[in-house]
Amino acid sequence: MLKKTLALTLFIVIAFSAAACTASNGQTTNQSSTLSGKVIVDGSGTVFPLMAHIAEQYMTKEQPDVDVQVGRAGSSA
Repeated sequence: MLKKTLALTLFIVIAFSAAACTASNGQTTNQSSTLSGKVIVDGSGTVFPLMAHIAEQYMTKEQPDVDVQVGRAGSSA
């Protein structure tokens, strides 16, 4: 169970990183583009503190117009 949680967390971090570095035409760019919208992350209580920290850093330092909501529904959800 812990391996699945860690794998999911790693996948989400990579997805955020890739989304922040990819232009709309699919080419990687070094320029920072502004995104807006909402991302909702939910999962187990053990991953919550890590995802909450990542979400806070992402919203304050990377994309202030993106609202990231992190929930703690538990593993059974």
